[in-house]
Amino acid sequence: MKKRTRLFLSVITVLALLLTACGGSQPAETQAPETEAKTEAAAPETEALAETAAPETQAPAETAAPETEASAETAAPETEAAKVFPVEGVYTMFAMENMGDIVESEGMGSTSVITLEEGGVGNMTMDEDSMPITSWTESDGVITITMEDGSVADAELLNGVLKLDVMGTGEIFMYMAQEGADTSVVNYMTVEEFRAKQASGGEVADTKVGALYSSMDPETGIHIVYNVKTDYLDSDQDIEVHARAGSYYSLQTTRVYELESTDATVLLDGKAYNLDPAAMTGTFVTETTASPVVTNAAMMDSLYQAIAENAVKTDLTEETREFDGVSYDAVIVPETDEREECVFYFNPDGSLAAYFAGAYKDENLAGIGTSTYRITSIDSSIDESLFDISGYEITDLDDLLNETQSGS
Repeated sequence: MKKRTRLFLSVITVLALLLTACGGSQPAETQAPETEAKTEAAAPETEALAETAAPETQAPAETAAPETEASAETAAPETEAAKVFPVEGVYTMFAMENMGDIVESEGMGSTSVITLEEGGVGNMTMDEDSMPITSWTESDGVITITMEDGSVADAELLNGVLKLDVMGTGEIFMYMAQEGADTSVVNYMTVEEFRAKQASGGEVADTKVGALYSSMDPETGIHIVYNVKTDYLDSDQDIEVHARAGSYYSLQTTRVYELESTDATVLLDGKAYNLDPAAMTGTFVTETTASPVVTNAAMMDSLYQAIAENAVKTDLTEETREFDGVSYDAVIVPETDEREECVFYFNPDGSLAAYFAGAYKDENLAGIGTSTYRITSIDSSIDESLFDISGYEITDLDDLLNETQSGS
């Protein structure tokens, strides 16, 4: 299974903070850092253009015409639709995606840049962190990137635009582009549009999904055990979640092709970690004080997100349907312009047996396919001891890089 570095896990935390059913509650003041960073980053380019433009302005009248033609030729690549971008270049994040929602990254408080250099090497930055790319290869429009710590990620190449599969499951993506590339190939929302969409929710509806959501109390504790199979990469995951208020522990065993790995994601006091329970080691990922995750950490889990998102919907229908050869009370989330129908399958006692997540219709999401969740249990029997990670040897990425460099 492909390892995930702190740089990639930082993306997951940012997405969990914003791209959830409660995303609209994120305070506006968290938008400032990235806006300022983008302004500062843009300044050198503006100054450089001004400096190169000056000689043309000062040129004599008799030579002005040729320089004007040269200027027009120089400006053309910015607008020509047919420009072909090389694979090598600097790619800056402009959007993020989770559960089908693609949102402009400006205002999320996170920035990222990938540089692919000739010779198959490069670098990636995520906020304050930076890590060398030891190798990258391209095959049939897919870039495979290997980081210095051994973590690997694939990215679809769309002529100057990268669609980076952060976790390798086809659910969480970063969209990055070279300067001048056509980002309209990605249909994304602004943060304001996303918050307006999320704000359209309301009171919990009188449905089986609404009743299930109301029975799950984040203050008492939420314990979820399930398996999820996704069309993308034919991935298969066994997941166990323990969450209470702002504390979260999720143990994941992931199988892709013939590879298998087990790790844990933890959020405690606003600090996120990636743990290896077998080795009792871990990596500090990032820290945040933004809501809603710090008050309801269960929102980190995709199944809980789906339940919360659909708990407020009033257009759900119910009928009897079979799943795995057994008849269930099915609650259908109707098909929309964005997604095929989704289905919750309930046992006679009202407990959730399965959830089928329909495929997205956007051509940029077509590769994700469907996801099928088979639920073992949903209750409040959390194991508080899992929130104690004092026995783990926790490494900060900067310390890890220093050790690597000193040993080379």
